[in-house]
Amino acid sequence: MPPAGAEPKLTGKGAETEGQEARPLVSVVIPAYNASRTIIKTIASAQNQIFDNIEIIVINDGSTDNTLDLLKDLARSEPRLHIISQDNSGVAAARNAGIHKARGKYIAPLDADDIWLPEHIEQQVQLLELHPRKPGLSFGLSDRTDENGRVIQRARGVAFVGPATRQLASGNPIGNGSAAVFRRDLAMEIGGYDTTLRARGGEGVEDWKFCFEMSIICEFSCTGSTSVHYADLPKSMSKNYLIMFKSSSLAIKESMNKRECYKRRLEIRLDKLAIIYSIKCIKNRNLTDAIQIVRNASENRAATFFLFVPISIFELSAAKLISFAR
Repeated sequence: MPPAGAEPKLTGKGAETEGQEARPLVSVVIPAYNASRTIIKTIASAQNQIFDNIEIIVINDGSTDNTLDLLKDLARSEPRLHIISQDNSGVAAARNAGIHKARGKYIAPLDADDIWLPEHIEQQVQLLELHPRKPGLSFGLSDRTDENGRVIQRARGVAFVGPATRQLASGNPIGNGSAAVFRRDLAMEIGGYDTTLRARGGEGVEDWKFCFEMSIICEFSCTGSTSVHYADLPKSMSKNYLIMFKSSSLAIKESMNKRECYKRRLEIRLDKLAIIYSIKCIKNRNLTDAIQIVRNASENRAATFFLFVPISIFELSAAKLISFAR
């Protein structure tokens, strides 16, 4: 018996809280496309979770390397591992396939090159199961790592439980596709991840759009502690800043049309993204893409928002860009 007034905890392998038959099953969903360099380490981070009542579903999304062979070898010794193979359909379709196959109460997405710290699922389930506000999605903070696994940027954030739509309309506090654990039934209610974004040139923002829609129907929680190592790799999609801005524009404008009450916040977010991605392009000496971002932003709303950016950041290149924007 715990002391009077003590909060029950979901700790230790196979632990149960008083009055509960067992801890809920969590379905780990990992989309994998040509992930042979990283997939074994990623799965190992799921296998090593303190919270061990999990199943691991890996969706081989049309890989042309030896990803599938590695998965089959691992499955011989890991009974919790289930493999789905499909033609290459994109991360949204792959995640949805995993969600449909999942048997768990909760879904824990994990990208094939990211790493969880051992307490990640435990911390999220603790909030999802035991917090009196009963959030439908919980997330941890993420450190950014390079291709060698070294931390290059520490996570920043604070713990909270409550509504999160305004935060998501203004930014992306969750940060990536590996940080959240959420209720499967709520994910099904909103239709899962938007598989149409890829065909419309909007791949790369599926996570943000999914979380924004989830925030409409449930409250969120954040542990306030780091539990994910997010791989910030040179050739990742997030490094193509022009594509990321076009994708963000598509998803944000669509959300504006569906959620009028958040239109102003979403407009400001789109302007901020244009500034951020243009700065990144210029730092990479890619003025062509920076100019294209300005053109797209100008078509969306304001042609002069770049005047708010200090010219000293960009020196001569930035001055030319601002002149073009006028």
